[in-house]
This record gives sequence, C-alpha cells and structure tokens, in this order.
Amino acid sequence: MTNYKRFISILLVMSMTITLSLSGLLSFKGIAREVYATPNPTVSTLTNSSTVVDLEELRSKVTDDTDTDNDELSDQVEKIIGTNPNDSDSDGDGLNDLFELKNNLDPLKEDTNSDGLSDLHEITRGDTNTQLTPELVLRDTDSDGISDVFDDDNDNDGIKDFLDVSPFSKIDAEENQNIIVITSGKATYVEIQIQPADLENLYKNN
Repeated sequence: MTNYKRFISILLVMSMTITLSLSGLLSFKGIAREVYATPNPTVSTLTNSSTVVDLEELRSKVTDDTDTDNDELSDQVEKIIGTNPNDSDSDGDGLNDLFELKNNLDPLKEDTNSDGLSDLHEITRGDTNTQLTPELVLRDTDSDGISDVFDDDNDNDGIKDFLDVSPFSKIDAEENQNIIVITSGKATYVEIQIQPADLENLYKNN
C-alpha cells in the first residue's frame, strides 16, 4: 500500500479531553528521553567546510587584537578563518562565532550537518529562552554517541530530521496507541506524523 496520509490533523474547538486510538501503524511521535552527554573540554578547534585549525594557537599568534564586532575574535583571526569581522554571527544562525568555533560548529554555515535543522534549533530544541552552554551542544537524544547537531536522525526513528515533525521524540511501534489531548478552550490543532512501513514511500512523496 503506497497511499497514506503523512499527517492526521485534528481541530479541537472546545475544552475537552480526547483519546485517539490508532491501530496497525508502524510508529508515530510522542515524548522521548532527553539525554545530556557529559562535556569533554578539549583544545578548541574550528571545523568549517574544509579546514581544521587550532583556534587558541591561532589567536595567540596574531599581532593585532582589534575586534570590530566585539565577538572576542580579533579581526585578523576572522580574516584568516573566513568569518565576518563586522558581524559577531557570520552565518546569521543566532549563535556567536566564538561559541560555534569553541564547540566545533561551522560559523559559516547555519546548519553545520546539513540535516535541515539549524544549529540553534538543534541545540535549544526550539526553546528561544534556553541559555546556551557547551553541554547543550552535546545533547544526544537517541544515545547513539552522535550529538544532535551532527546527527541527521536525532531520535533514531528512521525519519530524517528534515522531514521529521518531531525530531527529538518518538513512540515505538505498538498495535494501539492512545493519546490524550487537553485543550484550553481555544481552537487547537493536533498534528501527528505517521511512519509508513516502507520508508521509501515517505521520501517519494516529499
């Protein structure tokens, strides 16, 4: 069977509790474990599209410490590594250049691993109030040893992040799944992504 609905969209217009019973589905989304990897500080290195350098050694050897954009990277260093000395966030992803360099992210690329999710989104999981720390960069949702910012399937559900409605959570396959949704009395949309038995069908239709 190749025809299927990728989404089930439900409009709730009253304050109510509903139970959805879905049978015969391979899997869909729910709440996943949050795994925080233990930070392992090492010598800061920059990994951009083609170059790896020892950042601290480079910073120690420049002769002019002028820092036009006040990002704690001198203009000389930024010219060498290719970042913008007039902009503390060269790739415009919401992360300071120095933060990206110290955490092995690409300061010239909004999405370091090209999985369809920006570095900022993968680090904060969409919570704009999150305080950025090196520990968050090491988050590994599925405990596969690959941090989310470098993983193209964060929750290991078989759906690549760029297509995944909920890339940080999943519910394993069961014959029946019940979901209880409590609304606030306002119109509320509930969106559930369903994984077909043959994943090729998912990618063919997107």
